[in-house]
Amino acid sequence: MIFFGFVAFFNIFCDNWVSHSFVIIFLLNGGDMRFIHTSDWHVGRFLHERSLIEDQHYVLSQISRLIKEYKAEALIISGDLYDRSIPSPDAVRLLDEILSEIIIDRKIPILIINGNHDSPERLSFGSKIFSSNKLFIKTSFKDVFEPLELEDEWGKVAFWFLPYMTLDFLKSNLKDEGIKNYDEAVKKISKKITESFNSSRNVLLAHLFVENGVTSESERPFSVGGTDAVNPSAFKDFSYVACGHLHRPQERNNLVYSGSPYKYSFSEADHKKRYILADIGKNGEVKTENLEIKFKRDLRIVEGKIDDILKNGEKDGNKDDYILANILDKEIIYDPVGKISKVYPNILKIERPDIPIRSYSVTTEEIQKSESPLRLFEKFYKDIWGEDPSKKEIKAVEEILKDISKEEGV
Repeated sequence: MIFFGFVAFFNIFCDNWVSHSFVIIFLLNGGDMRFIHTSDWHVGRFLHERSLIEDQHYVLSQISRLIKEYKAEALIISGDLYDRSIPSPDAVRLLDEILSEIIIDRKIPILIINGNHDSPERLSFGSKIFSSNKLFIKTSFKDVFEPLELEDEWGKVAFWFLPYMTLDFLKSNLKDEGIKNYDEAVKKISKKITESFNSSRNVLLAHLFVENGVTSESERPFSVGGTDAVNPSAFKDFSYVACGHLHRPQERNNLVYSGSPYKYSFSEADHKKRYILADIGKNGEVKTENLEIKFKRDLRIVEGKIDDILKNGEKDGNKDDYILANILDKEIIYDPVGKISKVYPNILKIERPDIPIRSYSVTTEEIQKSESPLRLFEKFYKDIWGEDPSKKEIKAVEEILKDISKEEGV
């Protein structure tokens, strides 16, 4: 790839409402424009009070290698770089390291929008300075109508930006209080953008929830499935919509969620995490490829009776993974976390799916009317489990009652 150090700035004023500023970076690679699409890094995230900084470093540091291996010409991050609006020092250091490596070593543009977890003001600090080094951070309403254009052999590719903004904020800036929901606001924005197209190749970075998207537990909804859902028809004129917010990788026609690069809840245990490699051709056609992400520690669910979990754990080649253990024993188990941690040191959670969670109460009158404590136990057992206790369990309770009687001198 040959990079021409020519940056042209010019303004085209379309009306009194919005102005367009174009930044053109000429790139020649002898073919289609190629970029990597990512989102939802959530740097600084904790999982069950465990910091994931080390795991995030492992997955994010792979991006620089993939850029070199696949000769990508731009990196897209569609929101939620941080997990909190005020990120921790460790999170800031990690993001600085990853972005610096890509910009300094790979020398390609990075295009960023904020998500609902990010603070637009904090994320955009220094953005005017950074843009001279090809780090483009777009967080404002004005940025929505100012595309960044990259150029290849076929001409210009316009990258448009729709960072996360609240509905009230959009209504105020669109100067239209009659807008009823997020879908209407986004359709109005999309229409304004498409009216300004001067190329058949247009890519949109957007952080939002699209109707019928598949969600995960780890997302913080700004109204998942509610009034903030957007109909995908709003984006039909774009070549590719690089979405962020949903953590499960998914796509619908030209609309693609790359998903988060790491599993941020056990509901994501079955996710195949990926980065998206996209090539946009001469007439706006887009081909994509999934780039596998490797984990330092996976997030997994193991299931079975505790003896089987321990036995299988001894032979497990990935003992350091983060584990949720579904224990299928019905009996009371003393210190199950302590037992399992001997084979899985990163056990984070246990569940007992076969233990029914039911409330049970008994009145003093019922106790007094009961034939014996044993009969009361049998009633309790059947109410909880829906079946009579076994002979072994009855015998165990009888022994306990005998011991109590001896201690009380009855």
